[in-house]
Amino acid sequence: LRVARAQHLRLIDELSGLSPEQWGTTTECPAWTVRDMVGHVASGARFQGNPLLFLVDAQIGRFRYRGRSTLDAANEVGID
Repeated sequence: LRVARAQHLRLIDELSGLSPEQWGTTTECPAWTVRDMVGHVASGARFQGNPLLFLVDAQIGRFRYRGRSTLDAANEVGID
């Protein structure tokens, strides 16, 4: 958890200087912007404290993102 905390604090430092335009930049995952990717990382950080939260996101995703894989649907819920 110490390493994860240090990584997340460093990420926050890096992100604090982004302009509004940079937040909307497309990433290597073409469907996701920088904002989406940060949402994905932040959502994943929640699971470190309680891995069962992934199951909650997966269940919500089953209904919100029908036809997507469980992982993809859970990721989209995290970004939301």
